[in-house]
Amino acid sequence: MVKKESVQTFEQVLKEIPFNIKDASGVVQSFVMREITGDDHDKYASLCVSKTTGSGESARPTNVNGIKSCLLSKAIFAVLDDGNRKKVEEATILAWPMRTVEDLFDQVQELNGLGEYSKDAIEKAKNDLAEKKDSGSS
Repeated sequence: MVKKESVQTFEQVLKEIPFNIKDASGVVQSFVMREITGDDHDKYASLCVSKTTGSGESARPTNVNGIKSCLLSKAIFAVLDDGNRKKVEEATILAWPMRTVEDLFDQVQELNGLGEYSKDAIEKAKNDLAEKKDSGSS
């Protein structure tokens, strides 16, 4: 009997998760969180790497500014009245409350399989920067 090999099929449609944001005046705007493309992932990874010095275990962050807004700007789209999607600019994301940015960042990481790796890398970067400041100020 010949064993039949199974063939994997990959879907080329980006996953989307709808959500709303209510502004200070109570106006609700619709958005979607979209799975990022390979190109956007590489751009995000390049930004993360550009914010470090050294490599491997000796790699140390220079700063973490813009890491979250960069990823979100590649994954968050406003839903327009006609149903079309428009990317949300980093400047807009930077003006959102931090609790909103944190929640969305966590969900975008989950959607894109970045999860714990990305969280750990950012936490390590923050801790390393704090240690660097503490040792430089003594």
